[in-house]
Parts: sequence; C-alpha cells; structure tokens
Amino acid sequence: SNPDMTIKEPAVKLDDGLCTITGKFDGGFISGDIVMTFTVTLDADSNPVVTVQTLQIGGMDLPDSFKTSINDAINLSIGNSLSSGMEGRTIKAIVIDDGYISVQTTN
Repeated sequence: SNPDMTIKEPAVKLDDGLCTITGKFDGGFISGDIVMTFTVTLDADSNPVVTVQTLQIGGMDLPDSFKTSINDAINLSIGNSLSSGMEGRTIKAIVIDDGYISVQTTN
C-alpha cells in the first residue's frame, strides 16, 4: 500500500452482478473523482476472481495495465484470506445484487 494514495468519501453500490466504488482519489500527482466497477466470478477451482471492468479518475479512463495491477492485488488478497478460512468448504456461487454480496458454500 502507498500511504500517499487515499480515497476519501468512499461509497459502494452492489447491484446486478456489479460492484461500483466511488469517492475522491488523491494520489499526489493525480487526483479527482474515482469510479471503479468490478465483477466477481468463480474460476474452474471455485476460487473467486475479481475483474475490474472500469477505472476512472477525474472522468478519464485509466489504462488496462492499472486495472490488471488492481485485479492482481485484490485476487492475491482474497486468495490468502480464503486459504485460512475455508477449510473443508467450496464456494458454489457469489451473487451481487440489491446491496448485498451473497456467498454460497458447501460444507
């Protein structure tokens, strides 16, 4: 993490399979309103995979390389968290809708 990069006044919307995060971004050399949307799917091994769909700061689309970096960081973090908390369980589905993220698992 970079302590010089902050998102203030964050808001999260969860609807129709999409998570939208908005706020005020300050990264030192670049700042402005931020909008990021992403989906969460399952890979062949039932592991969640976050895919950033859009990433804008100050109304400008950021390059795909930024989205890829964010995807990688989020997915690594999720993978590390799940490996310690999902013993004996398999994720069957992840649903984003009506303000909720629902995770369905098997025992």
